[in-house]
Amino acid sequence: MIGFLLTNAPKGFEWGVMPLPYNDARRDSQSRGVAGLQWGWGYVIPKGLPTDKQEAAWLFLKFLTTDERGGGYFMLEQGRPSPVARFNLNPEYTRKIGANWPLIIKYIANDVAFPVIPVQQDIFNAVTNGLGPALQGTSDPEGTLKTINDQLQTILDKYWSKRR
Repeated sequence: MIGFLLTNAPKGFEWGVMPLPYNDARRDSQSRGVAGLQWGWGYVIPKGLPTDKQEAAWLFLKFLTTDERGGGYFMLEQGRPSPVARFNLNPEYTRKIGANWPLIIKYIANDVAFPVIPVQQDIFNAVTNGLGPALQGTSDPEGTLKTINDQLQTILDKYWSKRR
């Protein structure tokens, strides 16, 4: 979402960061993030790869994911948090992303992966498609958020009504 925001928002667009809402009626509740919100990423070494290439494939995979010159650099260039927590402390992130970067890191520290419901793609599409006009400055942000919220509630109500 950060990359989407940075790519699509008009120059000078002011944005903020907050944790996802949670059940604030319970003192022991806290926001847990959205690690499982839409997708995951993984790398594999094909089973049929010739033996003489397996070591090189493994070293390349390690470079892309755990080496700061690989995975750290690529995540920074894409403006996305790295799965390697210490890479996210690179001060270049704040320069590239902005003053909200420390809050992003704070909130993803509590992220917990969770199973997704079958309508998750519908939810993701409603949010992504709905935010575009507000980010482009062609719709009222408050009205846009209300419209998105109404769409999400309809999707969830329909899904849960079939589960009873």
